Formats: sequence, structure tokens, C-alpha cells
Amino acid sequence: MKRLKSQLAIKTTSLVLLIALLVPLPAHAGLGDLFNMIDSTISNLIGGALTMITTVQNDIRSLYEEVLWPVALIKNTRTWAHNLVGQYRGWMAAVYKLPIQSAQTFSPQKLENTFLSGNVGLLGDLGPAYNATYGAVPSGQQAPNDLRQIMDMNDALAQDSLKQTVASDQANTNLLQIADQMENNATLAPGTSSYMSASAYAATLQTLAFQHKLLAAQLREEAAQLAHQSADMKRDTQRTNDLHQSIFNILSTH
Repeated sequence: MKRLKSQLAIKTTSLVLLIALLVPLPAHAGLGDLFNMIDSTISNLIGGALTMITTVQNDIRSLYEEVLWPVALIKNTRTWAHNLVGQYRGWMAAVYKLPIQSAQTFSPQKLENTFLSGNVGLLGDLGPAYNATYGAVPSGQQAPNDLRQIMDMNDALAQDSLKQTVASDQANTNLLQIADQMENNATLAPGTSSYMSASAYAATLQTLAFQHKLLAAQLREEAAQLAHQSADMKRDTQRTNDLHQSIFNILSTH
């Protein structure tokens, strides 16, 4: 716009000077009259053009600041968002960090601290802490093989679910940090709304993915429970058959 304004002014000035030089002057006119006429012509033509350009520029600026990007409304929205973040972020952070550990003895405390840590780097400590709390799988001399297998599977599924919750907690912490960053950007840069919307959609998809993983873990637990009940029924059936066979063998010998 400034470049166009300068080019228009130069062209208009050149045209006025050319007209002034070509127009015949009265015989009594002197050099001063020539300059007065040139000055008057420039003031009337160029001044009017510049005034019109300035008016158009002001109208465009008003359109931007009052209709397309209203400055006052943007400032009010930024202030409102900043105040809203200041009101709830503190107590929400306190809620997320509430101390909920309840175990009182050593091994359960270690296990609880591990699966509440929200740090997948500590998952290596979960297995030993779990066995120290709930006991290890008995040996072949201590229990029948079918019972050992059921206990082993139950322990594996329980540890799998606990590990999944640790990974989910860590992911939730990362998502909360992303949410804080988006809130901070909302209070500083109103022009980043499209970027923040896309980031919010991506974070929502990640949250849904983690929810589905937790739901899958819950479904595995339910399936394991059904399998455990089925194994008990199979074992009871086998024991009943063994008892019937033993009774038959006893009766057949007499």
C-alpha cells in the first residue's frame, strides 16, 4: 500500500509539472506566478488523492480491528482465559497429586509405590514386589501342575494390568502437560487457534487410545476369571471321575 501510494504521488507530480510547463503563461506572469500555479495544482490534485488513499487505509484498518479481528474482544478473551486458567489449574494439580498410598507393611508399600508411580522405568521392580506380597508360584512338589498353571496365569494377568495402569498414568501426565501448554498459548497468541484445535484433537485421540487399552485389559481380566472358573469345573469333574473310578475299582475287587 505504501509503495502504491508513493508511485501514485510521483506520477501525479510529474503530470502536474508537465501540464504546468506546457500551459502558456500570460505575458506579465513571472517565475513566482509559475511556482504558485504549480503549488496550487499539486495541493488540489495530489492532496485530494492522498486524502482519499488515507481514508481507504483507515477504513480497511477499522474493518480488520473491529470486524475481522476485533482488538478489544481479543484482549477481553485473552484476559478471561488467563483468569480461568489461574482459578482451576492450581487445585486440579493438587487433586492429581493427592497422596492415596494406603499400604502399611514393607512389601505391599513397595508394590503400591511402583504401580502408582506413573513411571514405566520402574516396571522392573513390580514383579519382585508382587511376588513378595502375594507369594511366588509353588514348585511342582508343592502343588499339582494344573493348579500351578492357573496360579501362574492369574499372577501374569494381574501384573499385566498393573503395568498397563502405570503406562496409562504416565501418558496422562504427558497429556496434562500438553493441555497446560495449549492453555498458555491461548492466553498469549490468539492467532494459534487452528494449531491448538488440531493439537486438542490429537490429544483426544491419544486419550481414547489409552482408554481402549485399559478396557482391553479389563476384558482380559474378565476372560481370565471365566477361564479360572472353567478350570475349577474341569478339575472338579476330573476329581469326580477319579473318585468314581476308585469306587468302581474297590467294588470290583470284592
